[in-house]
Amino acid sequence: MKTLVKTVGKRIPDPGDSLGQPGDYWKDRNGDWRGVTPNGLYAWLKNHHVDEHENGTISVVSGQWGTNSILASGGVDGLSWHGAIDKGVWKEF
Repeated sequence: MKTLVKTVGKRIPDPGDSLGQPGDYWKDRNGDWRGVTPNGLYAWLKNHHVDEHENGTISVVSGQWGTNSILASGGVDGLSWHGAIDKGVWKEF
């Protein structure tokens, strides 16, 4: 797939009940990875294989849990986001 837009993300501490900023990602208190897509949609990465790199960034990779493709939907007026995270960079397809 052709990458349309790249957004450098930021790892943050678990924000609890609040939502981070677009591009943020974090590991919650249960050990699940979550994030906010560059267009502001919430993304729970539980059904994806996430590699954590030594520098603190993450990559969503293909593996036993599925593909690297992240699809977040349910936004106002049908807003959605489709892409991947590679070494902390959100890549929109």
